[in-house]
Amino acid sequence: MWTFPRPSSKKLAELYRAQYREGTGQHKNPKYLEFMDARASAQKDFIVGTAKRECFPRHVLDVGCGAGSLLRTFADGADSLTGYEPDENMYHVARSRLPEAANLYNSVCISNGSLQPSYDLITLSHVLEHFRDPFVMLQTLLRRLRPGGLLFVEIPNETTVSVSDLCKTQHRGLTHLWFFSVPSFREMAVHAGAKVVSLYTCGPSQDIFSVPYGDLRFLEKRGGKRLSTLRRKRIQLAKKAGEKEAWDSEVTLRGTLTAQHARGLWIRAVLQQS
Repeated sequence: MWTFPRPSSKKLAELYRAQYREGTGQHKNPKYLEFMDARASAQKDFIVGTAKRECFPRHVLDVGCGAGSLLRTFADGADSLTGYEPDENMYHVARSRLPEAANLYNSVCISNGSLQPSYDLITLSHVLEHFRDPFVMLQTLLRRLRPGGLLFVEIPNETTVSVSDLCKTQHRGLTHLWFFSVPSFREMAVHAGAKVVSLYTCGPSQDIFSVPYGDLRFLEKRGGKRLSTLRRKRIQLAKKAGEKEAWDSEVTLRGTLTAQHARGLWIRAVLQQS
């Protein structure tokens, strides 16, 4: 499933430069950064566990690097770190948390310049669903991999129920342009020229969280029965699971960052050139 019509590239650039995290203050929230660091650590364990030790990445590119959490996990062993982050505030946070030698760019995406194989590892953590054409982006990034290189992707694991919830609120979500299930993502990756090395679903259960947490504050301002019903359902499920309501800043997630389960909220995959 996808958002239609899709915004122009210019409109997306403007959105992600300043408006995407406007009002959330994520870059100032220590708990948010703590969560991002914890998830990055779990992602690194998955990547390294998938790769052979002799293929440990020396040159790493993170597209949409956020606060630099995932790049930081590879800082000790890599020869070069490169990150692209369009949000100005988050870019400066990443700059302050990464080694001075790291190559960071306050930009939406990698340039359309050289497509020479340059990286042992390319990562996209909750980024692919934001591109106007994720198929073309996968093709482009696969060509940037050195022989034996890995492409790591983590995206939301969507269902007709989760997308339906967003439609009922008349809100597009976290500006996601694409909504993938495991089969649809796998098929797209293969057609883009990738071999799926490893793939599983993880994270909080879909039975607990269906409306993205960042939308809750936005929807609260709109009010109405549509919101109150969704909010009541969400709080009941969250309490049943023993978690606090404000899971984006307080919840510990209790191992869901690494545990594999069929109804996990996220798809986590490692790809190679086929």
